[in-house]
Amino acid sequence: MTAEKSSKQTEFTFNLRYQPLPHTPDGILFSFIKNHAVYLPKEMVLQALRERWLALAYLERYERGEITEVELRRIGEDAVYALEQHAEHIRHRLGLKRPVKVQSHVDGFSSNSGANGNGLDGSEIAPNILHQKWENHDDEID
Repeated sequence: MTAEKSSKQTEFTFNLRYQPLPHTPDGILFSFIKNHAVYLPKEMVLQALRERWLALAYLERYERGEITEVELRRIGEDAVYALEQHAEHIRHRLGLKRPVKVQSHVDGFSSNSGANGNGLDGSEIAPNILHQKWENHDDEID
């Protein structure tokens, strides 16, 4: 039995018509996508959608028993890898530095206790919020 005979796939249409003003963030974004010198607009939009939402779409299928955990994990790992690579690309192009976690918090108290041992270092600590401090690094980007 060939793949064509085993399951008949039907296509569906997805249309998006959007006309942002040229000076808005969305207008600037879509102008960039429309006029990109290397990639086709459809490729750019689909790549971004896949990186951000495909793993979650497959999670729903996994929860319905339609795919295996191995398949879900592979798709999730691919998405995370692509997003991390794109974040590095943005950092490199814009000269941005990586965020570095300097504290970890459990139940709202810092693991880096202050001098009085109460977990407070003189600043307010919001419960259950991961704080990050941006620092300069001399990391090389390939």
